Amino acid sequence: MRNFTKILLLMGISLLLLTGCSSTKEEKNIDNFINELISTKTYENITSSDDPEKFVDESKEIFKDYLTEDAFDTLMANRIPYIYYTVINKNGITDTTDIKIVKTKETKNDTYTHYEYEVSYKLETSDDSLEMTDNMIFKVMKDNSSIISEVNLSDKTSSIFTEYKPVSQ
Repeated sequence: MRNFTKILLLMGISLLLLTGCSSTKEEKNIDNFINELISTKTYENITSSDDPEKFVDESKEIFKDYLTEDAFDTLMANRIPYIYYTVINKNGITDTTDIKIVKTKETKNDTYTHYEYEVSYKLETSDDSLEMTDNMIFKVMKDNSSIISEVNLSDKTSSIFTEYKPVSQ
């Protein structure tokens, strides 16, 4: 009976550790995606902002490891990489600094985990900086892939949209 109890306890601990590792892997993927999305270096090699098809292809190459096909399609339909690209290029941004990624909410469901993040950072120019805060929402399916299946930015509370309006006009 003691061996049976030990085995059950060991199985329970193993299950908790596996669940914790999965969540950590998901969060690391989200953190990597966020860093890639807001980094000025990401957009240095994009050569085709005027050619939408080529811009999509170049963006896909950058973000393919983080997102499902549907999540990427939604990201592009919402023009999120294009908005970051435009703000960075039209404002003469040279670097992204002081990046702070804070998970503000995590809700687990039977089939997915919902995450909300507040991301603060500075976009640096040669003589000034823009203080930015973006609110991002992610959904990661529980299929052990840790790939993001949905990504959204709050257009009401994210600085990137505020900065995009003046430069896009």
